[in-house]
Amino acid sequence: MRDFITLYKALLFGHLGLDSLSDGGGKFKRLAAAFFAAVFVVFFVITQVWLFVPIVSAAAEMEYPGLSVELAVMVSVVPGLLFGFFALIRTLLFAGDIALLAPLPVKRTCIFRSKLAYVYTVVFLAVSGVLVPSFIIYSVSCKAGIFFWLRGIAVMVGLPMIILGVLSVISVPVVLLSGNGKRLTAFSKYAGRLVLPLMDAGLAVACMTVGAPGDFLGENWAVIKSWSVPPLSWASLSVFSGGMTSAITMLLFAATVLVCVPVAGAILRRLFVRRVSRVLSTAQDRAMR
Repeated sequence: MRDFITLYKALLFGHLGLDSLSDGGGKFKRLAAAFFAAVFVVFFVITQVWLFVPIVSAAAEMEYPGLSVELAVMVSVVPGLLFGFFALIRTLLFAGDIALLAPLPVKRTCIFRSKLAYVYTVVFLAVSGVLVPSFIIYSVSCKAGIFFWLRGIAVMVGLPMIILGVLSVISVPVVLLSGNGKRLTAFSKYAGRLVLPLMDAGLAVACMTVGAPGDFLGENWAVIKSWSVPPLSWASLSVFSGGMTSAITMLLFAATVLVCVPVAGAILRRLFVRRVSRVLSTAQDRAMR
């Protein structure tokens, strides 16, 4: 357990730039990157609030306030998939630290679990960054109680696991077709930094072009409902519905999570072992030359 925590903290502090205060050479650069990241996050939250407050009000006027929750759950999947994919590529599938970690007296299962926990954390933060402001707006506007937040937290914890299940399936052809993954790793390194600014720009454009929220919801009601498919519809219904509907959809959502967890773990573990074997084989070839 101690090895797992140590490795997880190293990944969390290293990849998220939280070690900037203890990094001498690149301290200014990391602090600048952290500052701009904070600016983008704050701008993202402000534009999201600006966009969702009138949408929640318009949905309430249409006597279906839960539509705003469905929209938030669907939107949260996008940053979860993007940030999760880039973290998966750099941290687990084509990690550059395998040659350093593999010879250490640490079980490879521990290394794998720490990396997977880091990827889950990235997806969780990406999903929560969309859902938390949306849930706050909904709870204040509709006077939702403690049970709304308990169900909402359950969805925020479970949805990243479903996203990891989807990413694990996508990762199989990506790994098989990418060779050593150097180009893909370089691409993910720079593309991952552009996700948040692009999302900020998209939200800003949406705020300026959506117009009246009531007209937007009325015109796109069928589109929103058609995209809200299981398990996303189960997640949203379990949050804002009450009674038996909430209980049944929460059970269906939990069952989906319980299926995705072992599937994602098995697929990603196999890909990780494949990566470790390839790295160690390459290191041995170079040593024999």
